[in-house]
Amino acid sequence: MKYFLFFIAFLFSIHSVYAEELVFAHGFEDLPIMPELKQIDDGQLKFDTPSGRIIEAVFTGEQTQRMAIKEFYTKTLPQLGWKVKEQGIQSFSFSRDEEELRFIIENSDPILVKIELMTVSK
Repeated sequence: MKYFLFFIAFLFSIHSVYAEELVFAHGFEDLPIMPELKQIDDGQLKFDTPSGRIIEAVFTGEQTQRMAIKEFYTKTLPQLGWKVKEQGIQSFSFSRDEEELRFIIENSDPILVKIELMTVSK
């Protein structure tokens, strides 16, 4: 029993270290940036309207593959309340409440990832 409790405490300590290392995107409330990506500061747009908001940001990665990006966000975002909506190779999206989060991965070197957050009417 003593070893079991030690093992559980160890697992929680690893999880908390991982959570502390996450960096969140500028302009978004709770969008983590994949560690291999960097946000391009001049690539951000933000619009607030009476019917909702639109936020766009661009990220780049030198040694990053499309599938790794998709896998990171498919594992991470559901923990933040996002539900998988559409799954493609170059684009995929999630929804939460009245918002949609869309990822578009461009074929370029280095890789470019455009992320859009929009309010959708139900």
